[in-house]
Amino acid sequence: MHRKLFSWLILMDLFALTLTACGATSATNPLRLSTAVPSPAASDCLIGNWQISDFTSYFNSIGSKISSTTNSNVTVVNKGATGTVWFKFNSDGTAEVSSDTFIQNFELTSGVLDIGASVTINGSEQAKYAVSADQIMFTDQQAGDIKIIVTVMGNTTDVSNIFLGQAGTPEQYLFNCIDANTLSLKVVTSKLDFAPIILTRAQ
Repeated sequence: MHRKLFSWLILMDLFALTLTACGATSATNPLRLSTAVPSPAASDCLIGNWQISDFTSYFNSIGSKISSTTNSNVTVVNKGATGTVWFKFNSDGTAEVSSDTFIQNFELTSGVLDIGASVTINGSEQAKYAVSADQIMFTDQQAGDIKIIVTVMGNTTDVSNIFLGQAGTPEQYLFNCIDANTLSLKVVTSKLDFAPIILTRAQ
């Protein structure tokens, strides 16, 4: 029973791990974003191609969330990643996410319990985006063929079309251009607070 419950809790948090913000913002602190096409001055640093090759810091924050939820000491151990996830921000206010077989493997441990897990990402999706201060809103999503497969203890779950949000539902991120070649994206949700994803500019 403990094993099944713990696996279920991990799987639920892994849905958050794969960036499903569900288009929700806090009822007490809603984001107020412009829906206009961003001006170059507002989003110059975003324009171009970015890549993600490691989700380790984000996974570690998932482990911390599981620990606080289950009152257990959960450790996330990075088992390596292959492939790349690409973000592309165009100057016309359109964006695309794509990947050709990105796989991140990791292990979650708690006492005597070790659980192997992985996230596999393939395909692409598109959307429009607008910028206000340090916030991005994705709208008019085109689902494309992106597939995100979460595998926990051999059981797989298909979580699709969620980097840029579900069609018809605005998806919101906080962003920070750390420097000319480093970008952080943080999923905005009503309840969860995970570490940002770090991207590097593709040369």
